[in-house]
Amino acid sequence: KNENKEGPDNNHNDFEFMENVVYNLVLEIQEKYTKTCYHNFLRVVDSMQLMHSFLTSGLLRHRIEPHQTFFLLLACLCRDLAHPGANIDFLHENGFLTEFSSIHYLHLSEAMSLIDNHTLFNDFMRPEYKKELVEIIDLLVGPRNFPYGELIAQNSFSEQALQKEHFLLLMDICSLSFIVRPFTDCQVWATNIIIEDRSTRTIHDWQTVYEAAQTFGKFKKVQAVTDRLVHAQDKIRAGYHNHAPPGIDKFVTSLINETVEPLSELLKSVDPSLHEMYRKQMNTNKMFCQAGGWSAKARI
Repeated sequence: KNENKEGPDNNHNDFEFMENVVYNLVLEIQEKYTKTCYHNFLRVVDSMQLMHSFLTSGLLRHRIEPHQTFFLLLACLCRDLAHPGANIDFLHENGFLTEFSSIHYLHLSEAMSLIDNHTLFNDFMRPEYKKELVEIIDLLVGPRNFPYGELIAQNSFSEQALQKEHFLLLMDICSLSFIVRPFTDCQVWATNIIIEDRSTRTIHDWQTVYEAAQTFGKFKKVQAVTDRLVHAQDKIRAGYHNHAPPGIDKFVTSLINETVEPLSELLKSVDPSLHEMYRKQMNTNKMFCQAGGWSAKARI
């Protein structure tokens, strides 16, 4: 509900849903996720939590409509739908999901199917809202072809309503939400990225999995891949003997330097106060990694 919502337009009190309908939607989204160790449901919930924090604090809460807040939170939950734990190149090399040229098209296909069929969007949402939702999901979940960074960098801070370039920036920052989590949480997610990546290199006999999966529908094919990968992920994790993977500090430092810091600088143009809070926690984790904190003593 959005009663007493401060923002550019407070006349959207009709944009409300029964709690059980929203709860059912979230459960249905959860069912579309696999058990892979990084691209899973808990990861997108963590991203959604950071997005919620952004949109309900600082200046952003005055620059977005209530229904758009809901759409961005939903986009966070949908961003990795049905992700099998491997990139599209790996899947193509082994004969899986060749109908998609990008893993983002898989996520988008699952998200659009949800919007087309769930009662919340068909029975409780006005057509103009559903049309806008489809546009936002296509923008944020589908493949990226919009150079939002250049557009944001060219403009100084403004308190005008958020535009699609701002939505894209917030989505990319929230997709790496673990970077600004406490040490222990950040380390767990970074470990899971490394394990998920390495699992695809340990499996050589995919032909049997491929042949068995061909009799199933799209999501069952994804599940067949994930089941094999999760088994490999468990073996890799056990091989670390409850310690963080070698090179984890270097990995996180590089991720911050090359990807997160540039996104953080763009956030300054959107909301300086949020940028300052975000940068502070990001730098805390970065300094910890540069000091070899995880490689020296961390356990998982």
